[in-house]
Amino acid sequence: MEKANIDGVGIAYELLGDRRAPLIALTPGGRFTMDVPGYREMAEEFVRQGYQALIYDRPNCGYSDTCLLGECESENQAEALAGLIKTLGLGPAVIAGGSGGSRVSMLAASRYPDLCSHLVLWWISGDPIGLM
Repeated sequence: MEKANIDGVGIAYELLGDRRAPLIALTPGGRFTMDVPGYREMAEEFVRQGYQALIYDRPNCGYSDTCLLGECESENQAEALAGLIKTLGLGPAVIAGGSGGSRVSMLAASRYPDLCSHLVLWWISGDPIGLM
């Protein structure tokens, strides 16, 4: 695991697969970390299918730093995801997320369309209030 400095916030991440392959950036939901069962296995399957996978701990989760910037936590985490992709010199990427990670993914893709080749979402959570 490595850590990148994104606007003063340490973001823990791992890159899996061939650095020349198309990138998929995976964001889990809840407060789950890179260690949640199934997350790494999903990334490894994408690698077997010919992708490079970026897994990471969002701010306020796991090995990444705590950060209270931004209007809301999802916004803060979307900025961290976009910043991580840019800092690592990657993208455009398939930006993918589930549950709370779907909000983060949607925000990152809408704010930085140049970093997003495709958007993949599952278990979109938050009801109308959370999605606003």
